[in-house]
Amino acid sequence: PNVVTTDSGPSDVFHDVYKPSSCAALLDHVGVTVPEAAQRAWLRRMYAMRALRSNKGGEALALLTEALQEASSLKGRAAHLLTLLLEQRADVHEMLRDAPSARDDRERAARLRAMPAP
Repeated sequence: PNVVTTDSGPSDVFHDVYKPSSCAALLDHVGVTVPEAAQRAWLRRMYAMRALRSNKGGEALALLTEALQEASSLKGRAAHLLTLLLEQRADVHEMLRDAPSARDDRERAARLRAMPAP
């Protein structure tokens, strides 16, 4: 999709905002900075979603694990992103019939959600 901003002066048009780099540029334009590690983690998540649509659960699992490793470098600043990635990886584990791993990821996500905000 294309997005038009009207925050200052003439409108700016951002094309193909579904791409992480375009989305990051738009957010930067309106004053929201997204760390590079978060952008890379989200891109891997997007690739994992594509792998799932192609019925490649193992590939999706590997990509989500890479995304989690990338996002974990941000520590507490990425708690919400980590929670989303853990929940999605748990879904893939369930799809692959690995209930113990799915349960572990869901428990980790729940612990992250329960942490107090800084």
